[in-house]
Amino acid sequence: MSPMTGATPLDDTATPAARVHGLSVRLPVAGGRHRVHAAHAVDLELHAGRVHALVGESGCGKSVLASALIGLLPPGAEVDGRLEVAGHALGPRDEALA
Repeated sequence: MSPMTGATPLDDTATPAARVHGLSVRLPVAGGRHRVHAAHAVDLELHAGRVHALVGESGCGKSVLASALIGLLPPGAEVDGRLEVAGHALGPRDEALA
C-alpha cells in the first residue's frame, strides 16, 4: 500500500482481464460495394483494477473498436483479429467480435 495515496500497487505482470490483438474492422459503404477500413491492426491490454482511456481524433475508430468488442457492429462488417477475456479466446460466434 502506498503511504501517499493508500492505493495498493498493481501487478503489471498479471494476466490482462482482456486482450485485443490485431483487430481490424471494415465497414460497408456505397450500398455494400465498397468497404472503409474503420480500425486497423489494433493491439491493447486491459488490466483489472486499472482505469483505461482510449483517446484519438474524431473519426479515428474509437467507437468502432468499442462496438466490435461488444458485438454491436452493423450488418456486413468484416472483423479480423483476436479477443481474449479472462484468458479465454472469443471468436465470431461469441457475443463480442460477432
